[in-house]
Amino acid sequence: MDEGRNLDIVFNGSLCAFCKYFAMKLNEQRKWLCAAFPQGIPFDIANGDFDHRKPHPDDNGIVFEIKDGVVLPDWVDEDFQRFAGDSEDEAES
Repeated sequence: MDEGRNLDIVFNGSLCAFCKYFAMKLNEQRKWLCAAFPQGIPFDIANGDFDHRKPHPDDNGIVFEIKDGVVLPDWVDEDFQRFAGDSEDEAES
């Protein structure tokens, strides 16, 4: 996996730009930083494959919280709808 892609993907399908913990800084591997992931936001969150409104194993107990005064665009709930059944699926397993 090309970790440098994190730079290009973070604003495409990700909640990061709307999060109050997002730092708008890159580390030396070109990974975006935030309070939850001070060493770099994982690729699955940065590219929108993981809905960080739910806990992630490496998030230091910090999940997405919207920035003050920001309204999430309509695509967010539509896009993340694919995660809606995750907890039910895991419970059935």
